[in-house]
Order: sequence, then C-alpha cells, then structure tokens
Amino acid sequence: MCSNNINLLDLFKDYQKILCKKYYYVIKFISYTLLKIMLLERNNEFSRLTNKYIRKIIEPVADSKVTHQKLIHSGLSNTNYLIHLDNGLNLILRIHKDVQAGIKEYNINKNLSGIPYIPKVIHFSPNSKNQQAYSIIEYCDGQPMMNLKIKDDVMLYSQLAHVLAEISQFKYMQCGMLDSNLTVKPIETKTSGHHPFVNYMLDCLNDGNLKSRLSSTMRKAVLQFVYNNENLLDCLANEPFQLVHGDFKKENILVNKRENGGHRLVAIIDWEYARADLLYSDIATLFRGQYLKPSSELYIAFERALVDKNINLANNWFKISKYIDLINLLSFLCSSKNRPNFYHSILIFITHTMHYFDYEC
Repeated sequence: MCSNNINLLDLFKDYQKILCKKYYYVIKFISYTLLKIMLLERNNEFSRLTNKYIRKIIEPVADSKVTHQKLIHSGLSNTNYLIHLDNGLNLILRIHKDVQAGIKEYNINKNLSGIPYIPKVIHFSPNSKNQQAYSIIEYCDGQPMMNLKIKDDVMLYSQLAHVLAEISQFKYMQCGMLDSNLTVKPIETKTSGHHPFVNYMLDCLNDGNLKSRLSSTMRKAVLQFVYNNENLLDCLANEPFQLVHGDFKKENILVNKRENGGHRLVAIIDWEYARADLLYSDIATLFRGQYLKPSSELYIAFERALVDKNINLANNWFKISKYIDLINLLSFLCSSKNRPNFYHSILIFITHTMHYFDYEC
C-alpha cells in the first residue's frame, strides 16, 4: 500500500511522449481499479433490514407482495435494496444516510419529472423515532457504465449530452450546493483576486488535509498549473449557473446493450450531490480519465448533441472542463475522512489531468 504522501508526478516526466497512448490506457485501468477498491471505504455501514420491515414499508405503497429482496453492495453512503414483487415488477428501496439529503433528492426528482432517464421516486418517507428516511424508487434495468467496455460510443454519449441539456434549464443566480429546499448555499473562499473557481482551488491547496496527502513538489506543480491556465475561465464570465448532477460519473450512469451493437442509456441515478454550477462540471466528471482531440468523432458528436438542444459551449470546452474538474479533485483531498484508496485514485486523476492537458497523441 502506498503512503498517504505520494508524488505521482515523477511517473510521467520522461516518458509522456514515448508512451503517450500506451500509458494513457495503463493509467485509465489503474484509475478504474482504484475506484472499485475504494468502495471498501464506505462512510458508514450498510443498513441491514429485516424481511418483515421491508415488507411493512414496501407492500402498502406497491400494492403487491414482496417475494425477494437483495442488498446492493455499492455506493459510499446510502443503502439500496433491489425489491422483487409478485406482480413481476421490481423497485429500489433507498435508505438515506441523512434525512436532509433524502428530502433534497426527492425535491430534485419532482423538479425533473418528465425528463427522460431520471428514475421516478414513487414514495419518500422522512425519518422518525422508529425508522430511517427512505425512498421507494422506480427500478431501471441496466448496468453501471463503468462495468462495461465502452469506448467512443457516439450514440450513448449523444444521449448523455441531451440529458445534461435538459437539466440545464433550471437556472440559478450563483454557484453553490443546494439545501433540502433546493436553495443555493454560496461557496465562500478565503482567497480573493481571481476567478471564484480559482480562488476555491487556491483555498484547497492551502488546506492542511490536502498538504498531508500531496508532496510539496506535487503541490507546487498543481499550483503552477492552476495559475498558468486560469485564463481559460475568462470566456465563462457571462455563463449562467444551472442545475448539475454533481456526481456524473460512470458508476451513476446505467446502460444496456443495443441489439445492433453499442449501448443505450437507461437511467441517471444518485442525485444527492446535485448543485448549482456550470455545465462544464458534469462534462468534466463524465470524461474524467478520458482525453479527446477536437477532430475525434466522439468530440464532434457530443458537441453537436448539445447544440441540437440549443447549448453552445466555448470553443475549447473540453480543456475548460478538465481544468474545472480540478475543483472537485482538490476538494476531495481536503476531507478529514480516512480513505487512502480513494485519495490515491484522486492523485492519479490530478496527475493525469496535468500531463494530458495538451493531449496530442
């Protein structure tokens, strides 16, 4: 196991050009492996429910008998059960780690009603003295995108672009997290004098927890990278803030195979981290660990799918999204939680971002 203070920068110094394509896929493999390992570092234990309790809360809502239930071993916080009913239908029972987060997810789901690929929350119950907060959610039969070998699937990524365009209709005056009533809680920074995103990244780089996980050499390299590329944000001065998923990674994207090849979108799940931000934030998470040339078919198709929905990105939108992704990556390293595998994966992504920022392979 690696130590918590790690310098991955040296991995790339002399071999970037020689092993450009090959090393890209090696790091991508390592990244996804670490993402699976970090599931062992859950924030809390799974909620173990009795069969009797599950039947008690499901059957009155479903108007059907529960025949079988299965704990889904995934996610870092909440607990999910797959519920089989005697009418042949399935449901998801979601036990929320926090009642306010549950209320937030429920309210977001109501706002997104009618948008394709958003599973419907059929019933929500806040916690009481005798039970935790829970949601009963429409079941969508698909596999997480990260579990499948999906590369440059133009049709699938076009569908994802359409979903991002649909949720972008919800606008906000400022950037920040949403509370349970979907009111924005603005992000405040100690640093000033730069774009608010840059101020936030500089705050992160001065955080004690981050410093304990980043070598001084690595930290200086990231700091220089942030300064050298902050002009990328100049074109975003008039960009409106909007609803973003906030965790638009491949684990939260369910897909199925098409009969004629490729994959189709089934659902976007887990909306507890939704916030007011720029569209580039979700794009960054979606393409984390991937690099596209503007001439590539996938790059062109994704951009065109957004234009079809009247969303026009900046000319260098992919590079901007990679830069903005550092906000998320650096903030993860500021956490006080002990999750070494997770932090190692974040360090790899940060290094990857910097050294493939001008990817020309």
